[in-house]
Amino acid sequence: MEAADGPNIIVVMNESFSDLRDVGDFTTNEEFTPFIDGIREDYPSGTLYSSVFGNNTCSSEYEFLTGVPTAFAEKGSIMYQQYLKEGAPSLVSLLEAQNFRTVGIHPYRRNSYNRANAWEAFGFDETHFDEAFTSAWKVRKYISD
Repeated sequence: MEAADGPNIIVVMNESFSDLRDVGDFTTNEEFTPFIDGIREDYPSGTLYSSVFGNNTCSSEYEFLTGVPTAFAEKGSIMYQQYLKEGAPSLVSLLEAQNFRTVGIHPYRRNSYNRANAWEAFGFDETHFDEAFTSAWKVRKYISD
């Protein structure tokens, strides 16, 4: 598949990241996110807000990829297991229709939340999970952000 003539689109979802400047008047004596700040200055960027708060990572992924809010789903729902239908419209299908190559990466097990099957149903061209991070730094048993 040929690369699209358009831009590269990179989305980073990091549930442990927090920019406290978004909360209010927050200052420090040194830069605490210089890399992120540099990306924001050099490239178009923005912030996405999700109805998901804490845990259940696949719900925020589902919202982002489908545009469907999960706020009104039954409590405890696992979107990738209960609501995903093969070929359902998503950001992946939208980008692929414009000849983008789509790659999904998650540094945890492929079977978590049925993620590998869900991403296959979305139609990602390529996916990578924890086994791809062969020399990653770990905090406890988890690959670090």
